[in-house]
Amino acid sequence: MKKNKFLWLWIVLGSFLLIAIIGGIVYFASSGTPQITIGMNYASVYKANYGHLCCLEGALETLAGRSYADDVTSTTCSEYVDECLMTFYYDSKPWTLGSNSNVCYKIDGGSTRTLTWGSSSSLTLPTGSKIEFVSCGFNQDARPYYQWERKGSVYNLVGEENGKIFVENGCELSSELKGKVLSGVPNTVPKGYSYCINYITDFVQTATKTYQYEGDEVVCQARAVYGIDETSLKDGSSVKIQGDKISNVDCCPSESNCGSDFKFNPIVVRECTYSTECDNGGDLYPISQTTAGYFTCNDGTCVKNTKSVECTSDAVCQTRHGEGFACDLSNDNWGVCIEAPTGIKCGDGICDIGESLSSCSADCEIECSEGEKLVSTTKKVDCTIGFPFYWGCSEEVSKECKSSEIPSWLLGVIIASIILLLIGIIILTIVITKKLSNQK
Repeated sequence: MKKNKFLWLWIVLGSFLLIAIIGGIVYFASSGTPQITIGMNYASVYKANYGHLCCLEGALETLAGRSYADDVTSTTCSEYVDECLMTFYYDSKPWTLGSNSNVCYKIDGGSTRTLTWGSSSSLTLPTGSKIEFVSCGFNQDARPYYQWERKGSVYNLVGEENGKIFVENGCELSSELKGKVLSGVPNTVPKGYSYCINYITDFVQTATKTYQYEGDEVVCQARAVYGIDETSLKDGSSVKIQGDKISNVDCCPSESNCGSDFKFNPIVVRECTYSTECDNGGDLYPISQTTAGYFTCNDGTCVKNTKSVECTSDAVCQTRHGEGFACDLSNDNWGVCIEAPTGIKCGDGICDIGESLSSCSADCEIECSEGEKLVSTTKKVDCTIGFPFYWGCSEEVSKECKSSEIPSWLLGVIIASIILLLIGIIILTIVITKKLSNQK
Protein backbone atom coordinates (compact mmCIF):
# COMPACT_ATOMS: atom_id res chain seq x y z
CA MET A 1 0.00 0.00 0.00
CA LYS A 2 2.87 2.44 0.81
CA LYS A 3 4.54 1.59 -2.48
CA ASN A 4 1.41 2.64 -4.42
CA LYS A 5 1.09 5.86 -2.41
CA PHE A 6 4.70 6.89 -3.22
CA LEU A 7 4.23 5.94 -6.86
CA TRP A 8 1.01 7.92 -7.40
CA LEU A 9 2.37 10.88 -5.46
CA TRP A 10 5.35 11.21 -7.83
CA ILE A 11 3.14 10.72 -10.91
CA VAL A 12 0.71 13.48 -9.79
CA LEU A 13 3.55 15.92 -8.99
CA GLY A 14 5.26 15.17 -12.30
CA SER A 15 2.02 15.70 -14.26
CA PHE A 16 1.38 19.10 -12.65
CA LEU A 17 4.95 20.15 -13.39
CA LEU A 18 4.63 19.02 -17.01
CA ILE A 19 1.37 20.92 -17.53
CA ALA A 20 2.80 24.11 -15.96
CA ILE A 21 5.95 24.08 -18.11
CA ILE A 22 4.13 23.35 -21.39
CA GLY A 23 1.48 25.99 -20.61
CA GLY A 24 4.14 28.62 -19.92
CA ILE A 25 6.02 27.84 -23.14
CA VAL A 26 2.88 28.02 -25.24
CA TYR A 27 1.87 31.32 -23.64
CA PHE A 28 5.18 33.08 -24.20
CA ALA A 29 5.57 31.66 -27.70
CA SER A 30 2.12 32.79 -28.79
CA SER A 31 2.53 36.27 -27.29
CA GLY A 32 5.95 36.79 -28.88
CA THR A 33 8.40 39.28 -27.47
CA PRO A 34 6.86 41.18 -24.53
CA GLN A 35 5.83 44.67 -25.69
CA ILE A 36 5.18 47.88 -23.81
CA THR A 37 1.94 49.60 -24.78
CA ILE A 38 2.50 53.35 -25.20
CA GLY A 39 -0.96 54.33 -26.35
CA MET A 40 -0.02 54.63 -30.02
CA ASN A 41 -2.51 54.03 -32.81
CA TYR A 42 -2.37 54.11 -36.60
CA ALA A 43 -4.83 56.50 -38.24
CA SER A 44 -4.54 58.90 -41.16
CA VAL A 45 -4.72 62.49 -39.92
CA TYR A 46 -4.87 65.39 -42.38
CA LYS A 47 -4.57 69.12 -42.52
CA ALA A 48 -7.45 70.61 -44.46
CA ASN A 49 -7.20 73.50 -46.90
CA TYR A 50 -10.47 75.39 -47.11
CA GLY A 51 -12.28 77.31 -49.82
CA HIS A 52 -15.71 78.90 -49.79
CA LEU A 53 -18.86 78.71 -51.90
CA CYS A 54 -21.60 81.26 -52.46
CA CYS A 55 -24.82 81.08 -54.46
CA LEU A 56 -24.76 84.44 -56.26
CA GLU A 57 -26.95 86.13 -58.85
CA GLY A 58 -25.34 86.59 -62.24
CA ALA A 59 -25.84 89.27 -64.86
CA LEU A 60 -29.04 89.54 -66.87
CA GLU A 61 -28.82 87.10 -69.76
CA THR A 62 -31.02 85.72 -72.52
CA LEU A 63 -32.59 82.42 -71.47
CA ALA A 64 -34.83 81.94 -74.50
CA GLY A 65 -34.17 83.84 -77.73
CA ARG A 66 -36.69 85.69 -79.91
CA SER A 67 -39.54 83.59 -81.24
CA TYR A 68 -42.83 84.45 -82.93
CA ALA A 69 -45.72 83.69 -80.61
CA ASP A 70 -47.47 81.48 -83.19
CA ASP A 71 -44.30 79.34 -83.67
CA VAL A 72 -43.44 78.86 -79.98
CA THR A 73 -46.66 79.35 -78.11
CA SER A 74 -45.36 78.89 -74.52
CA THR A 75 -42.27 79.10 -72.31
CA THR A 76 -41.52 78.40 -68.64
CA CYS A 77 -39.32 80.32 -66.21
CA SER A 78 -37.56 77.13 -65.09
CA GLU A 79 -34.03 78.37 -64.34
CA TYR A 80 -32.67 79.13 -60.83
CA VAL A 81 -33.69 82.81 -60.89
CA ASP A 82 -35.82 85.14 -58.82
CA GLU A 83 -38.01 85.96 -61.86
CA CYS A 84 -37.92 86.10 -65.66
CA LEU A 85 -38.29 89.21 -67.79
CA MET A 86 -40.51 88.77 -70.87
CA THR A 87 -39.82 91.31 -73.64
CA PHE A 88 -42.04 91.76 -76.74
CA TYR A 89 -41.15 93.07 -80.19
CA TYR A 90 -43.97 94.17 -82.51
CA ASP A 91 -44.06 94.09 -86.31
CA SER A 92 -46.05 96.64 -88.27
CA LYS A 93 -49.70 95.95 -87.66
CA PRO A 94 -51.29 94.60 -90.85
CA TRP A 95 -54.57 96.10 -92.06
CA THR A 96 -56.17 92.66 -91.95
CA LEU A 97 -56.17 92.65 -88.14
CA GLY A 98 -59.02 94.22 -86.35
CA SER A 99 -58.54 97.50 -84.55
CA ASN A 100 -58.87 95.79 -81.16
CA SER A 101 -56.14 93.22 -81.80
CA ASN A 102 -53.84 92.85 -78.76
CA VAL A 103 -51.31 90.46 -77.26
CA CYS A 104 -53.21 87.80 -75.33
CA TYR A 105 -51.69 85.28 -72.92
CA LYS A 106 -52.31 83.06 -69.90
CA ILE A 107 -50.01 82.38 -66.92
CA ASP A 108 -50.16 78.87 -65.42
CA GLY A 109 -53.47 78.20 -67.20
CA GLY A 110 -55.25 81.12 -65.56
CA SER A 111 -57.54 83.69 -67.12
CA THR A 112 -56.68 85.37 -70.41
CA ARG A 113 -54.78 88.60 -70.06
CA THR A 114 -54.02 91.20 -72.68
CA LEU A 115 -51.34 93.69 -73.57
CA THR A 116 -52.43 96.58 -75.73
CA TRP A 117 -50.62 96.46 -79.05
CA GLY A 118 -47.40 98.46 -78.82
CA SER A 119 -48.22 100.02 -75.44
CA SER A 120 -46.12 97.69 -73.26
CA SER A 121 -42.95 95.94 -74.25
CA SER A 122 -42.31 93.71 -71.19
CA LEU A 123 -43.70 91.88 -68.15
CA THR A 124 -42.23 89.76 -65.31
CA LEU A 125 -42.84 86.02 -65.02
CA PRO A 126 -42.44 84.40 -61.55
CA THR A 127 -39.97 81.53 -61.14
CA GLY A 128 -41.52 78.20 -62.13
CA SER A 129 -44.45 79.82 -63.95
CA LYS A 130 -45.46 79.13 -67.54
CA ILE A 131 -46.76 81.72 -69.99
CA GLU A 132 -48.90 80.61 -72.93
CA PHE A 133 -49.75 82.89 -75.89
CA VAL A 134 -53.34 82.60 -77.13
CA SER A 135 -55.58 84.17 -79.75
CA CYS A 136 -57.52 87.23 -78.75
CA GLY A 137 -60.49 86.13 -80.91
CA PHE A 138 -61.69 86.13 -84.53
CA ASN A 139 -59.82 88.56 -86.73
CA GLN A 140 -57.75 89.58 -83.70
CA ASP A 141 -55.05 86.88 -83.53
CA ALA A 142 -51.87 88.98 -83.51
CA ARG A 143 -49.45 86.16 -82.63
CA PRO A 144 -47.83 85.93 -86.10
CA TYR A 145 -46.86 89.62 -85.84
CA TYR A 146 -45.01 89.86 -82.54
CA GLN A 147 -42.01 88.11 -81.02
CA TRP A 148 -41.15 87.38 -77.41
CA GLU A 149 -37.81 86.93 -75.61
CA ARG A 150 -37.19 85.65 -72.06
CA LYS A 151 -34.28 86.90 -69.92
CA GLY A 152 -33.18 86.39 -66.34
CA SER A 153 -30.33 86.66 -63.83
CA VAL A 154 -29.36 83.08 -63.00
CA TYR A 155 -27.91 82.08 -59.63
CA ASN A 156 -24.74 79.98 -59.80
CA LEU A 157 -22.22 78.56 -57.36
CA VAL A 158 -19.21 80.87 -57.18
CA GLY A 159 -16.25 79.35 -55.37
CA GLU A 160 -12.74 80.41 -54.44
CA GLU A 161 -9.77 78.06 -54.03
CA ASN A 162 -6.31 79.43 -53.28
CA GLY A 163 -7.29 82.83 -54.67
CA LYS A 164 -8.78 81.39 -57.88
CA ILE A 165 -12.45 81.93 -58.73
CA PHE A 166 -14.59 79.25 -60.39
CA VAL A 167 -18.28 79.05 -61.31
CA GLU A 168 -20.60 76.04 -61.46
CA ASN A 169 -24.05 76.07 -63.02
CA GLY A 170 -26.85 76.19 -60.48
CA CYS A 171 -26.48 76.15 -56.72
CA GLU A 172 -26.99 72.45 -56.04
CA LEU A 173 -23.97 70.62 -54.64
CA SER A 174 -22.39 68.09 -56.98
CA SER A 175 -21.44 64.62 -55.74
CA GLU A 176 -17.80 65.75 -55.69
CA LEU A 177 -18.56 68.78 -53.51
CA LYS A 178 -20.64 66.65 -51.12
CA GLY A 179 -17.39 64.83 -50.34
CA LYS A 180 -15.81 68.14 -49.26
CA VAL A 181 -18.66 70.05 -47.61
CA LEU A 182 -19.34 69.49 -43.91
CA SER A 183 -22.49 67.67 -42.88
CA GLY A 184 -25.49 69.83 -42.02
CA VAL A 185 -25.25 71.96 -45.18
CA PRO A 186 -28.36 71.71 -47.45
CA ASN A 187 -28.01 70.12 -50.88
CA THR A 188 -28.82 73.48 -52.49
CA VAL A 189 -26.81 76.41 -51.18
CA PRO A 190 -29.11 79.31 -50.16
CA LYS A 191 -28.96 82.49 -52.22
CA GLY A 192 -26.85 85.48 -51.25
CA TYR A 193 -23.60 86.42 -49.54
CA SER A 194 -25.14 85.86 -46.11
CA TYR A 195 -25.30 82.09 -46.73
CA CYS A 196 -21.82 81.35 -48.08
CA ILE A 197 -20.32 78.09 -46.84
CA ASN A 198 -16.77 76.80 -46.34
CA TYR A 199 -15.65 73.52 -47.83
CA ILE A 200 -12.48 71.44 -47.87
CA THR A 201 -10.52 71.88 -51.07
CA ASP A 202 -7.96 69.15 -50.38
CA PHE A 203 -6.34 67.10 -47.65
CA VAL A 204 -2.63 66.98 -46.80
CA GLN A 205 -1.67 63.99 -44.71
CA THR A 206 0.33 65.06 -41.66
CA ALA A 207 0.60 61.84 -39.67
CA THR A 208 -0.36 58.19 -39.59
CA LYS A 209 0.49 57.67 -35.91
CA THR A 210 -1.63 59.12 -33.13
CA TYR A 211 -0.95 59.15 -29.40
CA GLN A 212 -2.76 59.72 -26.12
CA TYR A 213 -2.09 63.00 -24.33
CA GLU A 214 -4.01 63.71 -21.12
CA GLY A 215 -6.77 61.39 -22.29
CA ASP A 216 -7.14 62.89 -25.76
CA GLU A 217 -6.05 61.49 -29.12
CA VAL A 218 -3.38 63.76 -30.60
CA VAL A 219 -0.72 63.97 -33.28
CA CYS A 220 2.81 65.09 -32.45
CA GLN A 221 4.63 67.36 -34.91
CA ALA A 222 7.83 69.37 -34.35
CA ARG A 223 7.68 68.78 -30.58
CA ALA A 224 4.14 70.03 -30.20
CA VAL A 225 0.89 68.09 -29.82
CA TYR A 226 -2.24 68.97 -31.78
CA GLY A 227 -5.82 67.89 -31.24
CA ILE A 228 -7.73 65.78 -33.75
CA ASP A 229 -11.22 66.71 -34.97
CA GLU A 230 -13.42 63.97 -36.43
CA THR A 231 -15.13 65.86 -39.26
CA SER A 232 -18.29 64.49 -40.90
CA LEU A 233 -18.86 65.30 -44.57
CA LYS A 234 -22.05 65.76 -46.56
CA ASP A 235 -21.68 62.44 -48.41
CA GLY A 236 -21.74 60.52 -45.12
CA SER A 237 -17.99 59.93 -44.87
CA SER A 238 -15.73 61.33 -42.16
CA VAL A 239 -12.09 62.31 -41.91
CA LYS A 240 -9.71 63.15 -39.08
CA ILE A 241 -8.46 66.74 -39.32
CA GLN A 242 -5.50 68.11 -37.36
CA GLY A 243 -6.89 70.69 -34.95
CA ASP A 244 -5.41 73.43 -32.80
CA LYS A 245 -2.10 73.22 -30.97
CA ILE A 246 -2.52 71.94 -27.41
CA SER A 247 0.97 72.19 -25.93
CA ASN A 248 4.70 72.06 -26.57
CA VAL A 249 6.44 68.84 -25.47
CA ASP A 250 10.03 67.72 -24.95
CA CYS A 251 9.93 65.26 -27.84
CA CYS A 252 7.63 63.25 -30.09
CA PRO A 253 7.46 59.45 -29.59
CA SER A 254 8.61 59.00 -33.17
CA GLU A 255 11.99 60.46 -32.16
CA SER A 256 14.78 58.25 -30.93
CA ASN A 257 14.60 57.45 -27.21
CA CYS A 258 11.38 59.43 -26.68
CA GLY A 259 8.82 57.81 -24.40
CA SER A 260 5.03 57.77 -24.52
CA ASP A 261 5.04 60.61 -21.95
CA PHE A 262 6.66 62.86 -24.59
CA LYS A 263 9.90 63.00 -22.60
CA PHE A 264 13.32 61.55 -23.41
CA ASN A 265 14.13 58.26 -21.69
CA PRO A 266 17.44 57.77 -19.85
CA ILE A 267 20.14 56.61 -22.26
CA VAL A 268 20.89 52.90 -21.92
CA VAL A 269 24.46 51.79 -22.70
CA ARG A 270 24.41 49.29 -25.53
CA GLU A 271 27.04 47.00 -26.92
CA CYS A 272 27.72 47.25 -30.64
CA THR A 273 29.90 46.33 -33.55
CA TYR A 274 28.76 49.09 -35.91
CA SER A 275 27.27 52.55 -35.31
CA THR A 276 24.12 51.51 -37.15
CA GLU A 277 23.33 49.19 -34.24
CA CYS A 278 23.08 52.15 -31.85
CA ASP A 279 20.01 54.30 -31.14
CA ASN A 280 18.48 55.94 -34.20
CA GLY A 281 20.78 53.83 -36.39
CA GLY A 282 23.63 56.27 -35.71
CA ASP A 283 21.76 59.06 -37.54
CA LEU A 284 21.34 62.60 -36.21
CA TYR A 285 18.33 63.48 -34.08
CA PRO A 286 17.23 66.83 -32.56
CA ILE A 287 18.08 67.75 -28.97
CA SER A 288 17.42 71.51 -29.02
CA GLN A 289 16.77 74.13 -31.70
CA THR A 290 20.44 74.21 -32.72
CA THR A 291 21.84 71.00 -31.26
CA ALA A 292 21.65 67.47 -32.63
CA GLY A 293 22.71 64.18 -31.08
CA TYR A 294 24.02 60.98 -32.59
CA PHE A 295 25.60 57.73 -31.44
CA THR A 296 28.84 56.11 -32.58
CA CYS A 297 30.20 52.69 -31.81
CA ASN A 298 33.48 53.14 -29.87
CA ASP A 299 35.30 50.07 -28.53
CA GLY A 300 32.16 47.98 -28.70
CA THR A 301 29.92 50.48 -26.87
CA CYS A 302 27.39 53.01 -28.19
CA VAL A 303 28.57 56.49 -27.20
CA LYS A 304 26.40 59.61 -27.36
CA ASN A 305 27.76 62.67 -29.17
CA THR A 306 26.38 66.15 -29.86
CA LYS A 307 26.79 68.50 -32.79
CA SER A 308 25.87 72.16 -33.35
CA VAL A 309 23.57 72.67 -36.32
CA GLU A 310 21.76 75.59 -37.86
CA CYS A 311 18.31 74.14 -37.25
CA THR A 312 16.34 71.11 -36.11
CA SER A 313 12.88 72.18 -37.35
CA ASP A 314 11.27 74.36 -40.02
CA ALA A 315 10.18 76.86 -37.34
CA VAL A 316 13.83 77.75 -36.58
CA CYS A 317 14.55 78.53 -40.25
CA GLN A 318 11.37 80.57 -40.69
CA THR A 319 12.24 82.63 -37.60
CA ARG A 320 15.72 83.35 -38.95
CA HIS A 321 15.10 83.69 -42.67
CA GLY A 322 11.35 84.15 -43.05
CA GLU A 323 8.62 82.21 -44.81
CA GLY A 324 9.65 79.88 -47.58
CA PHE A 325 12.57 78.33 -45.69
CA ALA A 326 12.71 74.86 -44.19
CA CYS A 327 15.15 72.72 -42.22
CA ASP A 328 16.77 70.01 -44.34
CA LEU A 329 16.78 66.78 -42.33
CA SER A 330 18.18 64.51 -45.01
CA ASN A 331 21.24 62.49 -44.02
CA ASP A 332 23.57 64.36 -46.40
CA ASN A 333 22.57 67.89 -45.32
CA TRP A 334 21.03 67.46 -41.87
CA GLY A 335 20.35 70.62 -39.88
CA VAL A 336 20.81 73.22 -42.67
CA CYS A 337 18.22 75.88 -43.55
CA ILE A 338 17.27 75.77 -47.24
CA GLU A 339 14.66 77.38 -49.43
CA ALA A 340 11.67 75.08 -49.15
CA PRO A 341 10.59 73.60 -52.49
CA THR A 342 6.89 73.82 -53.21
CA GLY A 343 4.90 70.69 -52.61
CA ILE A 344 6.19 67.58 -50.88
CA LYS A 345 9.60 67.81 -49.18
CA CYS A 346 11.63 64.66 -48.58
CA GLY A 347 13.39 64.69 -45.22
CA ASP A 348 10.68 66.45 -43.19
CA GLY A 349 10.02 63.32 -41.15
CA ILE A 350 6.55 62.82 -42.62
CA CYS A 351 5.75 60.13 -45.16
CA ASP A 352 3.57 62.34 -47.38
CA ILE A 353 1.16 61.19 -50.05
CA GLY A 354 3.36 60.60 -53.10
CA GLU A 355 6.42 59.55 -51.07
CA SER A 356 7.44 55.94 -50.61
CA LEU A 357 10.28 53.89 -49.16
CA SER A 358 12.02 53.84 -52.54
CA SER A 359 11.57 57.56 -53.30
CA CYS A 360 12.15 58.95 -49.79
CA SER A 361 13.59 56.47 -47.32
CA ALA A 362 14.36 59.31 -44.87
CA ASP A 363 10.61 59.81 -44.30
CA CYS A 364 9.17 56.42 -45.18
CA GLU A 365 11.14 53.89 -43.17
CA ILE A 366 9.66 50.41 -42.96
CA GLU A 367 6.82 50.14 -40.44
CA CYS A 368 6.76 46.62 -39.05
CA SER A 369 3.58 44.73 -38.30
CA GLU A 370 2.60 43.52 -34.85
CA GLY A 371 4.88 40.70 -33.75
CA GLU A 372 7.75 41.97 -35.91
CA LYS A 373 10.71 44.25 -35.21
CA LEU A 374 12.91 46.37 -37.45
CA VAL A 375 16.38 44.81 -37.71
CA SER A 376 19.38 46.68 -39.13
CA THR A 377 21.99 44.46 -40.72
CA THR A 378 25.44 45.70 -41.71
CA LYS A 379 27.37 43.80 -44.35
CA LYS A 380 30.88 44.28 -45.69
CA VAL A 381 30.78 44.54 -49.47
CA ASP A 382 33.14 45.39 -52.34
CA CYS A 383 36.14 44.14 -50.34
CA THR A 384 39.66 44.25 -51.78
CA ILE A 385 40.40 41.14 -49.71
CA GLY A 386 37.45 39.07 -48.60
CA PHE A 387 36.94 36.36 -45.98
CA PRO A 388 38.46 35.95 -43.47
CA PHE A 389 40.39 39.27 -43.49
CA TYR A 390 37.76 41.67 -44.94
CA TRP A 391 40.19 44.42 -45.92
CA GLY A 392 39.32 47.48 -48.00
CA CYS A 393 35.54 46.93 -47.62
CA SER A 394 32.61 49.33 -47.62
CA GLU A 395 29.61 48.88 -45.36
CA GLU A 396 26.10 48.27 -46.64
CA VAL A 397 23.21 48.69 -44.20
CA SER A 398 19.88 47.01 -44.85
CA LYS A 399 16.73 47.21 -42.76
CA GLU A 400 13.94 44.65 -42.72
CA CYS A 401 11.11 43.46 -40.51
CA LYS A 402 11.67 40.12 -38.82
CA SER A 403 9.23 38.11 -36.76
CA SER A 404 9.88 38.11 -33.04
CA GLU A 405 7.79 34.99 -32.51
CA ILE A 406 9.25 31.53 -31.98
CA PRO A 407 8.92 29.50 -35.23
CA SER A 408 6.33 26.75 -35.03
CA TRP A 409 8.85 24.01 -35.87
CA LEU A 410 11.18 25.17 -33.09
CA LEU A 411 8.27 25.36 -30.66
CA GLY A 412 7.37 21.77 -31.51
CA VAL A 413 10.95 20.59 -30.93
CA ILE A 414 11.09 22.37 -27.55
CA ILE A 415 7.77 20.94 -26.37
CA ALA A 416 8.68 17.41 -27.51
CA SER A 417 12.08 17.61 -25.81
CA ILE A 418 10.53 18.77 -22.53
CA ILE A 419 7.90 16.02 -22.64
CA LEU A 420 10.57 13.35 -23.21
CA LEU A 421 12.69 14.82 -20.41
CA LEU A 422 9.78 14.81 -17.96
CA ILE A 423 8.81 11.25 -18.90
CA GLY A 424 12.39 10.22 -18.19
CA ILE A 425 12.31 12.01 -14.83
CA ILE A 426 9.03 10.31 -13.88
CA ILE A 427 10.33 6.85 -14.85
CA LEU A 428 13.54 7.46 -12.91
CA THR A 429 11.51 8.64 -9.91
CA ILE A 430 9.37 5.50 -10.02
CA VAL A 431 12.45 3.23 -10.15
CA ILE A 432 14.09 5.05 -7.22
CA THR A 433 10.86 4.91 -5.23
CA LYS A 434 10.58 1.15 -5.74
CA LYS A 435 14.17 0.56 -4.61
CA LEU A 436 13.67 2.65 -1.48
CA SER A 437 10.46 0.78 -0.70
CA ASN A 438 12.16 -2.62 -1.14
CA GLN A 439 14.98 -1.58 1.22
CA LYS A 440 12.41 -0.83 3.88
